Amino acid sequence: MNWEPYHTKDIKEEYLIKFVPLSRLKDFLKSGEIWFSRADKFGDKLECIRISDFENKSLNHNDLKKRQKKILVSCWHLADIESVAMWDTYSNKTADRKNIAIRFKRKYLIELIEINLTNKFKILPELIHGKVQYRNLINYKEQRISKTQVKHSVFRKENAFNYEKEYRLVIKYEDSYIDEGYGYKIGKTEDLTFDILINPLLKNELASEVRNKIKELGFSKNIKESQLNLWFQHKDT
Repeated sequence: MNWEPYHTKDIKEEYLIKFVPLSRLKDFLKSGEIWFSRADKFGDKLECIRISDFENKSLNHNDLKKRQKKILVSCWHLADIESVAMWDTYSNKTADRKNIAIRFKRKYLIELIEINLTNKFKILPELIHGKVQYRNLINYKEQRISKTQVKHSVFRKENAFNYEKEYRLVIKYEDSYIDEGYGYKIGKTEDLTFDILINPLLKNELASEVRNKIKELGFSKNIKESQLNLWFQHKDT
């Protein structure tokens, strides 16, 4: 059993980035696990939709939800420089504010999930990684069916989400997965090579507070400046 690459041949970007709140960073640093969420727990309720679903007069949400419950996904931003839109979009609620990003080199992260695969699953699922294909599904037309079809529906999203530049690690089961997600251990974090970025849109005082909390966790060496700081260096203090 191996991880199957999907739509990866033309990738030029070197990094995968995950935007997280401080609490999720703490979980990762302590456990060394990447979290895979069940697809029905995402905000986009049309995750994993198929072209055939559009052929019915009304969408069968029960069938779609059953399909989503069989799929676990870890979502990453595929980019060498993180998107301002991602920082903006994911920094709304104070408690869940995603003011931190974890950044891995893509090929290195794939190596980690592959070498840590041994005996991880009692029931063998299908394992896939690759970038999401964005298609115009809102204005879907019958004659465009060949352009919107993909092998794995979990790797297709409405074009309105293309700012996410999403790369997914996917675990597909034949039956519903009981829990809401799964922690996939990739190693001891102190032995891993990754960067921790701090939201460049933060005011200096809050950015320093976040930086100090990361240092208290013992990972000051992993803190790297966001390249967007070059643009926002004149922000208000």
